[in-house]
Amino acid sequence: MDAVEVELMLSYASLQELERELRGQVALTMYVDGSVEDPAAHTPWRVALEDAIAAQRAALAESPEHEQEDGAGRAVFERCVYRLREELALRRAAPRSAGYVAFIGAEGAVHAGPLPGRVPSLVAWERGIRVAPYLRVIASFQPAIVAVVQTSGAQLYRVEEETCERIDAVRTHARLRPVYHVGDDGPHERSGPATRGRTAVDEVRRVTEAGLVRMVAELAERIVCAVGSDAWVVIGGAPEAARRTVAALPPALAARTWLAPMLSRHASDAEIVRAARRGVATLRERQDKALVDAVMEQAAADGLGVIRADRTVYELHERTVQELVLTPHFIEKHPGAAETAIRAAFDQRARAVVVSGDAAARLDTVAGGIGARLRFARCAGPVR
Repeated sequence: MDAVEVELMLSYASLQELERELRGQVALTMYVDGSVEDPAAHTPWRVALEDAIAAQRAALAESPEHEQEDGAGRAVFERCVYRLREELALRRAAPRSAGYVAFIGAEGAVHAGPLPGRVPSLVAWERGIRVAPYLRVIASFQPAIVAVVQTSGAQLYRVEEETCERIDAVRTHARLRPVYHVGDDGPHERSGPATRGRTAVDEVRRVTEAGLVRMVAELAERIVCAVGSDAWVVIGGAPEAARRTVAALPPALAARTWLAPMLSRHASDAEIVRAARRGVATLRERQDKALVDAVMEQAAADGLGVIRADRTVYELHERTVQELVLTPHFIEKHPGAAETAIRAAFDQRARAVVVSGDAAARLDTVAGGIGARLRFARCAGPVR
């Protein structure tokens, strides 16, 4: 790859696929804390970066040449460093962001771009890439599908990071039929008593209700299609229509949905983004608490959960993990162990979740910042 490509933030599935693809290759991983004013200048970050590069260069210089024939030698390292400096130059001219990441292989930058959340600054030269800091950002900045619903129709938006894109619209399509009265020659617009006691007002209400029911069902189907694998759902607008839309969603998706009463049909893109961010944060906090509570309860019952690093590593080795749970503190304190655990989770198609807030504080205090939900209960392993 001759040109360095700047990309949008990866989805969870894309990050998982990239990690597997690069696991056997040597690569430079770079994360930059966006609070650094100028990573290309002689700031503390720049000094730390140059020190890390010099230390790795010295280590390679001391290694026997035959140990460097596997693609991890000095020539490959220097090419990656050159690409890294290109990334820093691009970063200097790019708009400010909360964080920045680059995964750089021997042939160039495999993925590089801004991150919407802050990450600790680090540089690593090793086989594979470090994904734990990236997972922290994904956990807090997953996309949201926002529906602004009225009785006459709904607008559907996708909010990703700070962008808002209208992606669909649904109309009610109420079909009003004429009301006939006794002795009439044909349809007329009247509001008096109709045949069998039906009034024009009753007919309008009936048809409006039928149209709303059809619209809500169609909107729910479109939301399901738009959500994908990792988006949340935020629904605002007319309260009754919004509540009906939530009720029409599959139960698993309804649990990932937040009602936003502040959203009106006249909401601006900025207001939609704010509502989406608030909804995602609320839902994340709720989900994190439920997940940590479940892990703790199941671990206490010696059932479908384990806590602490020793027990979690054992179950990862036995390939029984369904969901790996870590905290930011564990990732920062034990970066190598975190990466090893995440790779093991990826290998057995288990989801790796980085929790935050009160849930993370509890997991840190009780379990050392790591635990897991299991696919099936096992007899206690050798470590208690």
